[in-house]
Amino acid sequence: MNFEDAAQLPKISAYGWDQSDKFVSIYVDVGSEYETLSCFDKNKCAVILETNGKKTALAIHNLCQAINPDKCKLKLKPTRFVIKLRKATLAEWSDLTDVKDLKEAARKKRVATSLKDASTQELLADMYANATDEERAGLMEAAATGQKKRESGANQ
Repeated sequence: MNFEDAAQLPKISAYGWDQSDKFVSIYVDVGSEYETLSCFDKNKCAVILETNGKKTALAIHNLCQAINPDKCKLKLKPTRFVIKLRKATLAEWSDLTDVKDLKEAARKKRVATSLKDASTQELLADMYANATDEERAGLMEAAATGQKKRESGANQ
């Protein structure tokens, strides 16, 4: 098995995770008997799950930080499996993947360069342009609430 095989299969999207000083654990519940194949690399992991002849995969190609592939484990239990990723360094992970860290680094770079002396309006425009759909909805809701407050204050 390799990472490309796992990427071609339907994805397992329901899982939980937590961490200790040395390990990141990923918990996947399985409803029936299953077979697994797994592989680990410096910044990625993949597990292919076969249940009743149907294959699915949990493939993470951008782990938050590096792992020690030789010390990673897959623990099999009757209705779940647990992926134990051994951290390469004893650092706290901000999330399971590096998406949050990369987004924060890009934001800090924008603030330090093009937005250094920006107005509030320019900062808000940048925030909106670089937001997720969920964050944009929150910004729109906050703007609408602010507008209603201003209008109700002007009418009194």
